[in-house]
Amino acid sequence: MLSACVFTFQEFFEKWSKRMRQIVTFGCLFLIVNIFSPAIFAQGLKYPNELKGFQFYGRGKLKNFELKVSNGRQALNEFGQDCDWRWCDYDENWEVMFIFAEEFWREVRFEENIMYTVAPKPQFLSTLWCIYLRSKKPISFASNSFPREFKRVSGVAEHGVSTLTYYDGNGLSYTLNADDYNDGKYKGILREIGYGLPEKGWRDSFFVTQVENITDPNP
Repeated sequence: MLSACVFTFQEFFEKWSKRMRQIVTFGCLFLIVNIFSPAIFAQGLKYPNELKGFQFYGRGKLKNFELKVSNGRQALNEFGQDCDWRWCDYDENWEVMFIFAEEFWREVRFEENIMYTVAPKPQFLSTLWCIYLRSKKPISFASNSFPREFKRVSGVAEHGVSTLTYYDGNGLSYTLNADDYNDGKYKGILREIGYGLPEKGWRDSFFVTQVENITDPNP
């Protein structure tokens, strides 16, 4: 098993072995980022593709919450003791859920025909990993169009409900019910809004625990 530090440095060295000046610069930046606060990572977490009228990250009651920085105590202090991995009140219209990085966590990431099984680095354990919001009242997305930055994937939620999730490369997602029809018209009721980690730079957050070659990733 290779740590994220070793894995990233070796990959960089293989690509840039003929450019020693850049390697030295990278090494210095890498040490600064890992020695000092995890907050350095969070400075780059932004969600520029939030849909108008559905903008929450870094605003309102979430103004002081940052992924990979904020911890569980902060969420419980501000939203109540029943807000531990559960939906709890955000305001009169919305509920919120906070997910925190745990030692047992494993995720799967894909790059071309390589599948990586990854886990959070120790410095990120117990920090905020994802934020989800859901409306207390049905909100139809029938008239909403997603910018070209969004991709779409189908899925199945609890009770066998079919879903459509629109997501961008920054970790922003909108999940809709895919079975919502009325008089033959698709309504697309919003299930939840998600804020997670971006597709790029994920190695900064994870240890690589397993690497596997595959012929068809289909993440």
